Amino acid sequence: MPSTRRPARTSSLERIGYGPPAPYTLDIEVVPMRELRTRAPSADLRRPHRIEFHELIFVTSGSCTHVVDFEPMRCAPGSVLVLQPSQVEQFDVAAPWDGWLVLFRPEQLFAAARDKQAEPSLVEAVAELPARMALRQDDHPAFLSCVAQMHKDARTHLGTSELQALLSHQLCTLLVRLVLANRRRGSALGTDRSQVDRFRRFRQLVDRSFAQWHTLAPYADAIGCTERTLTRVAQAVAGTSAKAMVTNRIALEAKRLLAHTAAPVSSIGDQLGFEDASNFTKFFRRETGCTPLEFRSGYR
Repeated sequence: MPSTRRPARTSSLERIGYGPPAPYTLDIEVVPMRELRTRAPSADLRRPHRIEFHELIFVTSGSCTHVVDFEPMRCAPGSVLVLQPSQVEQFDVAAPWDGWLVLFRPEQLFAAARDKQAEPSLVEAVAELPARMALRQDDHPAFLSCVAQMHKDARTHLGTSELQALLSHQLCTLLVRLVLANRRRGSALGTDRSQVDRFRRFRQLVDRSFAQWHTLAPYADAIGCTERTLTRVAQAVAGTSAKAMVTNRIALEAKRLLAHTAAPVSSIGDQLGFEDASNFTKFFRRETGCTPLEFRSGYR
């Protein structure tokens, strides 16, 4: 989580790695929000930072607005936020809310999946979870009981290897519950499973290759379908066009770099695969309605 020192604005966004305070050494940590508030000043929690670990936030009381990749997410009791590595977040420290945070290293997801012989299906299913979920009222007790038990167990005096194994099993159970809750929602919407699988592959490719592939053709080739099929799949599963997903991902990364770093516009355009700054500026203005410098000035 954010350190207690406020870094100077640099050409790269502040990255926060998994690092619980000593003497805690396990790869999974469960923290009450009220405890997190005592670890770092409010300014550090409020400052945008890119996480390099998985983070689950279960809101149990009060309400808050957590910002994830520029999107304000209103949360109330029963809300769950699912943050993936590389996402940028800002905590709402002004609102009087409480809840649980479950933090774990990226490699721990694969370990948890192997424990239940669920790899790679669980890994892929977690990657497709929405950033915000609203648990059904009758699901609340099971989720909160699981998280509270993890918090209690992590503070016992078992050996490190035994505790790590126990928490890994519990994390897998927690993630499977989230995946099932999300799939119940998908079934209610009538989404075809084959379309979901193809969409998942497309989204993974976009996250990995958006700076190199700006058109649909290379994505369609990699997946083994036509551009038209890709567009139909994105519309059915996400309610948007495949092309919009690519351009939105490029624009999101541009916003991250403009808002949270001091990198020159030309350098950002180059990082995102544009031949020159003018092409990048045209793209950004078309997608956001303002120039990169106007966006940066307005965000500060």
